Amino acid sequence: MMTMAAGSAALAVAALVAIPATANAAPQDTALAGLQYVALGDSYSAGYGLTPLTGEPVPGCAQAAVDYPHQLAAAYDLDLTDVTCAGAWATNMTTPQVTPAGTADPQVDALSADTDIVTVTLGGNDLGFADVAAACLALSPTGPVAGTNPSDPFQASNCESIFVQSGVDTLAQRLADVVVPDIAAGLAAIRAKAPNAQVFVVGYPAITPDADHTPTGPAGCWTTPLDNLQPVPDSFPFTTTDVPYLHQIEEELDLAVQAQTAAAGAGFTYVPTFEATLAHSACAPADEQYVEGVTLASDLTSAVPGSLHPNATGVAFIAGQLAPLFEAAFPAPAPPAPTASPAPTSSAAALANTGSEPLLPLGLAAGALLLGGLAAASALRRTRVGR
Repeated sequence: MMTMAAGSAALAVAALVAIPATANAAPQDTALAGLQYVALGDSYSAGYGLTPLTGEPVPGCAQAAVDYPHQLAAAYDLDLTDVTCAGAWATNMTTPQVTPAGTADPQVDALSADTDIVTVTLGGNDLGFADVAAACLALSPTGPVAGTNPSDPFQASNCESIFVQSGVDTLAQRLADVVVPDIAAGLAAIRAKAPNAQVFVVGYPAITPDADHTPTGPAGCWTTPLDNLQPVPDSFPFTTTDVPYLHQIEEELDLAVQAQTAAAGAGFTYVPTFEATLAHSACAPADEQYVEGVTLASDLTSAVPGSLHPNATGVAFIAGQLAPLFEAAFPAPAPPAPTASPAPTSSAAALANTGSEPLLPLGLAAGALLLGGLAAASALRRTRVGR
């Protein structure tokens, strides 16, 4: 379990720079400071591919110290427990997750009745994001693609032909039969363990563009992942046929997460990121991307961490989407209304007529009360260790 350390001043400064203006004033918001914030979810919550790493909840989770939960916790002085973990399924809300370096506890174990805020991104791994992307990697704008058979790769011209068989879209079917129930069960488990929390379910940003943001040339978005058998950084190796197909699947997942959030009831808020990032997908120019393209590892058998995941700009964008929702859910108390000065009473008039001498003990009494109040405040004052 990880909480925000008092010494993370540099991280707090970085977060305040990254998060939009609505959150810049947040450290002064006493309604949020000190609240118990638990971050759940997969690699899109964990800042996969960014550094430095926290090593939490286990080293194999590849959780970054600059993921959006850390940015929000630093900006708002929240007490953070971050159990986000790359590779997590929605089912890992309630079951342990085996990673390449350690087994993470069920994520809802971090929740309690004292939890005030929960954020979560879930469902992408249940659908098979990583496997789909690997199968769709193409050697040209028209294919062939890697496919799903490692012993006989690059036989299909596009991956839509792999996943749509006899008119049945197996990804859409998996979304309905597996992913939606997994998400529903995950959200129910969150509510059961954190009955008093405001839960923010964060949607996935656009990985692929819509038609309006796809280049019109014959190659579309496609760029080569290899040059003389050497990896090309930030490539987009997906065919012109597969880009609209994959975008449709992304959109259907987004709608499913949104619908399940609404069905979860009061206290759950869906945080949309899909539509707002259509111009910032992995197909966009590098200086406009919120999601990284594909960079193959040197052995050419996998992609480097961060491929097809939010980059630093994308993570800051997600934090900025959450910031005003946090503020709205926990508004600062209104200042007290001014009170009119009371009219002089007959006793006050009588005191005034006796001259200034009675004012001396009255002043001493007021001073004693003030000193007593300061002493009590000093005794009660404590230094909160925030994260």
